[in-house]
Amino acid sequence: MTFARARGLTRARAATRMFTFGGVAALAAVAALAGPVGCTDETTAATATGPTGRITLVVKSPANGVCTAVGDDAFAEVPIVVDVDNALLRPPGTCGVYTQCGHLELQVNGIPNNAGATEVIPVLLRKLAEPLGDFDVSLRIVKDDGTYVLDSTSDTGAVLEAHVALVTRASCPSGAGGGGGTGGASASSTSGG
Repeated sequence: MTFARARGLTRARAATRMFTFGGVAALAAVAALAGPVGCTDETTAATATGPTGRITLVVKSPANGVCTAVGDDAFAEVPIVVDVDNALLRPPGTCGVYTQCGHLELQVNGIPNNAGATEVIPVLLRKLAEPLGDFDVSLRIVKDDGTYVLDSTSDTGAVLEAHVALVTRASCPSGAGGGGGTGGASASSTSGG
């Protein structure tokens, strides 16, 4: 009679108990070799991640003040094309460790109209009381904590913004319209936070 049978154990149960004990012993041995886990006196300097340098935000299209024909479509959108340098555009809440990162906020005449994480963001004409007219479109970069990216060239802590004068009409005189052209407005700063 074997020891396992004398104790009333089947071979399978005896093997399981031996494996379990052996597994615990092996795990303890590996942990001992790994060394102590915890705090040390060593420090690692934090480093900036992602792009560095002066952030720029420039409207490339439509051109400032050029007529954009939108017809009579109640859901027409006018794409605003921007150029962002030294910052990552990502959806809200996804910047993680990147310090120069955020999403675009588009305002029309000072009222929020749209947000996006690409260099093309449309003005949503359906959100305007009157979709045909002359509008001041401004764009800002919003960080994950809800604050705006500041203009590094400003001594007053001004918000980095880009503006373009958008002119929408049902139709434009010949030679104009269709979304403007290139060479839109450039970034400017305004006070605020």
